[in-house]
Amino acid sequence: MPYFKMVRQALPAKTVADARQLANDVCRRNAVGKFSVASEWTNATERQRALGIAEVFLNGPAADLFRSRFDVEPALCLNIMTVRHQAPEGAAEAVGWHLDLGFVGDDSPFLVSWTALQDVGRDRPGLEVCVPAGSGHNLTSLLEAWRQRRLSNGSLVFDDRDLDEHLGQGGWQARVAHATEGDAAVFDQLVLHRTQPMTGVFQERHSIEFRMMSLDALPMYQRTQTAIFAQRSTEGGVRLYKAVNGNPLTMTLDAFCTLEIHAG
Repeated sequence: MPYFKMVRQALPAKTVADARQLANDVCRRNAVGKFSVASEWTNATERQRALGIAEVFLNGPAADLFRSRFDVEPALCLNIMTVRHQAPEGAAEAVGWHLDLGFVGDDSPFLVSWTALQDVGRDRPGLEVCVPAGSGHNLTSLLEAWRQRRLSNGSLVFDDRDLDEHLGQGGWQARVAHATEGDAAVFDQLVLHRTQPMTGVFQERHSIEFRMMSLDALPMYQRTQTAIFAQRSTEGGVRLYKAVNGNPLTMTLDAFCTLEIHAG
C-alpha cells in the first residue's frame, strides 16, 4: 500500500528562509528552475549551506517518520535532494502524474519529503496526489505500464487519460496537499503525484525535496551509480558518504565541496 502523511512544520521558519534564499541564488545564477544539491549547479559555499539545511531536516519530524517506519537512521541522497524555484510564468515546468519509483527503481526503504518553502495550494501550485475514489483502485495495471515504459525508455509521466485507462474512469481523484511554508508531504515511491495544475497567473513557488534511504539497503539505482549521502552524526552535524556500486564510504566535507559533478 502506498504511504502518505502530511507533516506540519517539518522545517522551522529560519531554515525555510535559508532554503528559499539558496533556491534564488542558485537558480538565478544558472538560469535554471531547479537543481540538485550534489550537481554542477552548486559551488562549495552553496553545498555547505545545503548541508546546514539537511542537518536541520534530519533532526526534525519528517526524518522521524523514516526512523519509525523502517527502524533505521535515514540517509539523504544529495544527488536527488532537489531545490526548486518555479516562476509565475513557469507553468510549462509543471510535472505530470509520476511515481518517485523513477528515482530508486525498486521497493527498498525510501521516503521523500516534499517540503513547501511558501504557502501552496491556493495562489501557488502545490502538490496534487492521486487517491482512490469509491471502492478504491489497484495500482497493478499502472505499475506494469510504468515498467514497460521504463524498459522501452518511454516517458514515465502519465496524464489523466492514462489514469482513466489503468485505474478506471471514476476510480480516482486528484487531491491537493495544501501546505503552509515549512510543511511537508512525506510519501513513498508508490504514491502517484504531480504539480498542482493552475490556470492563469499564480505566484512564484519555492520547494525542496529530501529523499531518504537506508545505507544498509540502498535502492537499485543508487547501487548502480555514484551517489552522495548525508546522515545524522551521533557526534552532531552530518556525516557524508560516497557510495560507488552500492558501497558507501565516508567522505570529507572538503571532498564533497570540491567534487566535480557533471550532468549525465
